[in-house]
Amino acid sequence: MAMLIQSLSAQAGHRLPDATWPSSAVSTSQAMVIFMWVLMEIVAMATDLAEFLGAALGFYLLFGMPLG
Repeated sequence: MAMLIQSLSAQAGHRLPDATWPSSAVSTSQAMVIFMWVLMEIVAMATDLAEFLGAALGFYLLFGMPLG
């Protein structure tokens, strides 16, 4: 998910922080900045959750440790 967001910002021609910063050359409304911030937090949480579940599944498959 994070790679998708970064690739979309790269296609726009800007780094994501530069594209959403209020004083940048690209004019972005305050509501859009807040929306992008919330979206990036959700993306970070989803990535962390996938890493955690992948590690738990790996421990289960390697050592037979219960998941619950």
